Amino acid sequence: TATDKMSGVILYKDYQGTATLGTDLIISMSANNGTNWTDITAANQYEVLTPEFSTGIKMVKIKEQTVTSGTQPLIKAVWANQVASTLETQLHGWAMNY
Repeated sequence: TATDKMSGVILYKDYQGTATLGTDLIISMSANNGTNWTDITAANQYEVLTPEFSTGIKMVKIKEQTVTSGTQPLIKAVWANQVASTLETQLHGWAMNY
């Protein structure tokens, strides 16, 4: 059946510097096979969970998002502002819920 709500969890590490979720690492979700993407850019759409998943690896809840209805859910990550030895963000895992 079609869905128009998605959420998820990511595991990421600030390898160099400190990333801003929604700016330096943007997660996007689609329920219609990528025809329409919902970018999760606002800080209040992410919730950092404690304690850390593992040493240096943060677990972050992506709050429920309204997406364009569809039956083929996808998730993608886009990195921005990454500079060797200044800002490097590593994605260690992710999951989506729909």
